[in-house]
Amino acid sequence: MNGYSWFLVFLLMKIAAGADDALPACINLLVAEDDECCDSLKIFKSLDEAEKECAKDSKDMTCDNYKCILEKKGLLKGDILDEEATKVFFAAIADEYPGEKGVVKKMEETCYNGKNMDFDLLDENCPILNFYICAYVSVLLECTSWKSMPHCQKISDDAKTCKIELSKL
Repeated sequence: MNGYSWFLVFLLMKIAAGADDALPACINLLVAEDDECCDSLKIFKSLDEAEKECAKDSKDMTCDNYKCILEKKGLLKGDILDEEATKVFFAAIADEYPGEKGVVKKMEETCYNGKNMDFDLLDENCPILNFYICAYVSVLLECTSWKSMPHCQKISDDAKTCKIELSKL
């Protein structure tokens, strides 16, 4: 999933609000840009497939691209997130990836039913993007299994530090 630049904006806003220790760790997560290190990111496989279709002619991801992705997954009612469809989607992910139920639960707690309000800072005109980024960030910060390669260990350590510091806000 794309969205590193939006996550960076979010983190900088949070950090400016008082989480100075989070800056290096959270920025390192973005710089790494390694979706292969966190095994939990596999739960986005179906979204990634839709992203390839929706963004095939785009250089940069736009709100319309994110809307297309969520439309393809049946998660929208018009231009807004369909909470019931989202619950079904999360349940299907939890069933398909039973080891990731905790990650899915965190996405549910954080990212719908108006609970992704922190992400409204990202783009007030694109609540779909806010949901999308919220889900991605939740998975990254709740990752259940990191690959054991040295660069992955560094990303894992940074995710843990970032999560701890952001939770203090």
